[in-house]
Parts: sequence; C-alpha cells; structure tokens
Amino acid sequence: FGAILTAAVEGSDLPGPEAFPPVWDDWNARTPQEQVTESVTANEAFVRRAEGLSETQLDELQFSLFGMDFDMAGFLQMRLGEHALHTWEVTGARDPGATVSADAGDRVSDGVTDRARRVGKPSEKPWRIRVITACSGAASIGMIFGVTSSSAR
Repeated sequence: FGAILTAAVEGSDLPGPEAFPPVWDDWNARTPQEQVTESVTANEAFVRRAEGLSETQLDELQFSLFGMDFDMAGFLQMRLGEHALHTWEVTGARDPGATVSADAGDRVSDGVTDRARRVGKPSEKPWRIRVITACSGAASIGMIFGVTSSSAR
C-alpha cells in the first residue's frame, strides 16, 4: 500500500498486479518474528506518509486501482479492510472464534459484495457463501457464485 500511495501522490504509474507476487514471496520468506516487526514498521510508515499529506493533496488525490476509482478516503478504507482481515486471519489461525475487530467491521462490510464480484473466480459449479455480520446496519449477506458471474443478495 505504501508504494501505491507514493505513486498516486507523485502522479506516476501505480504498481500493477505483477508487482505483488514478489512482495508476497519476500514476505513469506520471513520468519514470523520478522513479519511482526516489519509489519508494524511498514504500517507506521504508511500512516506517517498519509498523515503527512496536505489538505489539498488529500482533497485532490484521485486514482484507479484494481478496476475501481479511489479518493484518499476510499483508499484508506480499503487499507483498513485489508489490515483488519489479515489481522483476523492471523488470530483465527490460533482462535477459531476470532472476529474482525468491531471498530473496523462497519468499514470492512461496506462494499463486500462489490469486492466479492471483483475477486471471485469462475468455477465449474455454482457455490454459495453467507457472510454474517454484527456491524451496525448489516445483518447477513448471501452470495452465489457461478461459472460466468456472481450475484449478491
């Protein structure tokens, strides 16, 4: 996310999908302790960079990423969702009852069906998932995925 923010602020080309696998490979090669330490360092650097933007930069920042248009608020919301879900993945590995933190849940649940349509892959057979939230304003989202499309109800 840091490289995306830097490119967006500088008006240069944003990293494309080909930029991410080497980052993930590098991350996966680290020890668990290195991942913890470097994650905190990277998150702090990202927050400092975002907080260091001027009001004008915050107001004017517009870019396209992953087929979606973002302003700074939308980009930060996506980053919060990414962070909240990865935190849940880590805690869920040890605690099957782990949940996404309540303070991030409302923001994460916003647009979940749009994200599912974007990242869902075609399959031979239709399949369903149900996302049940305890967030304000959301109760249950059902999604059906099929060979050529996905739909949300």
